[in-house]
Amino acid sequence: MTTIKRAALAAACALLLASPVAAAPVTAPMQADASVAISMSTATTTELVPAQSGQQIFVTHYNVVAAGTGNFKLVYGTGSNCGTGTTDLTGNYNLTAQAGVAVGVGLGVVAIVPPGRALCATNSAAVGMYGLVSYSQR
Repeated sequence: MTTIKRAALAAACALLLASPVAAAPVTAPMQADASVAISMSTATTTELVPAQSGQQIFVTHYNVVAAGTGNFKLVYGTGSNCGTGTTDLTGNYNLTAQAGVAVGVGLGVVAIVPPGRALCATNSAAVGMYGLVSYSQR
């Protein structure tokens, strides 16, 4: 290796070691430690994970398959079945029979519910929507 190459390599290593990225702590991705089934057959909003004071819900995976044509989305809020302050957590999935959606693998956060809010699912039609939500609540 030439002197110039050694000097360039030494300078690059020094920059890398001095950078804030190298000094930042490494944290493991969040892993789900609980799951709940999605089982809906009417046009309604259903509570999946109840609110806990001061705790957030970290969704790491969800999937749903429709038994007919309807819209599905995850929402959050307070009160019975997220009836107060209902806010969309996901977009609206327009599904047809035997179609579905799956997001995440249970390792790493895909959506966050703010502290003190419940996680709910909304079904726009009287058709079956079935699936699973994996999460951690802290």
